[in-house]
Amino acid sequence: MVSLRVATEKQKRTNRQAEGLWTGKIFWLGLALIFVFCYYLFNVNNLATAGYQIKDLEKEIKKVKSNHDQLKIKLSEVRSIELLTQEAGQKKMIKPDRVDYLSLSAAESLAWKK
Repeated sequence: MVSLRVATEKQKRTNRQAEGLWTGKIFWLGLALIFVFCYYLFNVNNLATAGYQIKDLEKEIKKVKSNHDQLKIKLSEVRSIELLTQEAGQKKMIKPDRVDYLSLSAAESLAWKK
């Protein structure tokens, strides 16, 4: 009977030790799962924020492209020969009969007196 009692107490001790090990493992596993979940939420939040930033930048790119296209059109209008001819007529410019070119060496300089 004594041997049975000793055996059951040994079994109880080993059962308690095994339960203690399982409790510790479950605690660390739960802690790891909480850490992984928080890490996941952090990354999802960063990804969503980056998505909104990308959308804002794409809208800005569209605005800049539109503005660029409008400026190209305006530049082509200003550079047009018809407009230049009209402005020359309004400012009473005339076509020269003859064009003379002046050649200067590097040592010479030219100045106009008013």
